[in-house]
Amino acid sequence: MRTTARGAVAVTALLLVGAGSAAPSAEATFAGDNGRVVYEQVTRHTGAPDTSDIYTAGIHGRDRVRLTTSGTATSPTWSRSGRRIAYVDQGAVMLMARSGRNKVRVVGTGYNTSPTWAPGGGKIAFVSDRGLGAQVYVYDLRRNTTTPVTVKGRANARAGEPVWSPAGDKIAFVRDTGGQSDLWTVRPDGTDLARITTTDVVSEISPDWSPDGRRLVYYRYDGSGGGCVTGGIFTVRVADGRKTEVVDTPCSDLDPRWSPDGRRIMWQVQNGPAGGKARGAGIYTVRVNGTDRRGVLTGANRWFEPDWQSRR
Repeated sequence: MRTTARGAVAVTALLLVGAGSAAPSAEATFAGDNGRVVYEQVTRHTGAPDTSDIYTAGIHGRDRVRLTTSGTATSPTWSRSGRRIAYVDQGAVMLMARSGRNKVRVVGTGYNTSPTWAPGGGKIAFVSDRGLGAQVYVYDLRRNTTTPVTVKGRANARAGEPVWSPAGDKIAFVRDTGGQSDLWTVRPDGTDLARITTTDVVSEISPDWSPDGRRLVYYRYDGSGGGCVTGGIFTVRVADGRKTEVVDTPCSDLDPRWSPDGRRIMWQVQNGPAGGKARGAGIYTVRVNGTDRRGVLTGANRWFEPDWQSRR
């Protein structure tokens, strides 16, 4: 999800998917060796709108490769095989090879965002506004069919940022009810809806599964004062809701993603307007226990929505 520290407190607006809205991301981590990082790079232009494209880089930030040139590409996410990338371009869900070739549009009806791969690679969950506010749907690549997941009987609650579990049996997502956002899980057929976080006042967003499927990492913030008061990156055990803080953040650290080997967490730090130079801004990794912070891409507020490739 690309937003700013100030914009984090308006996460409910991000769940109202529509043209011109910021696009929440929905990456997923699959077990394996740590591969390349895919991310969105924003470029500022004097007297013209910002542009965004998809790149990949090595884990130390070197060997950067540009994959798109449209200037409107966002929300990249790796398939489990590490061979394909799903992303969003002008409201359509797109697929491409890891080289940037063979681009194809797979979902183009309405305004869509937040694609996330099923482990088998044959389905993609995504968010779309089709008359019921933002909700989660599943697209079957082989059958060319779209199935609603969070729509049935729940039109008053908006849903966003779906992430498919490594086993493929659940989808974690963010649900906004009355201005507060929490983490939920649901089966891909829409059954067994379960609330994972229930903290009052605090909102929890940007989930990602651990490679073993036992925990979720997420960003948590307190917006009780009308602005972000405190923020942090946490993990929660899905079985019992037990939470652990990983990074205590100044309301500017977003989009945490688990490494495929399960040892580290990657996230983005935002300072200042998108596309500009900013001290401390960039993409970082840290051990799951919060130690050994390392920079991947640093020194500018232009890199967003990172996802980690699994090499199997």
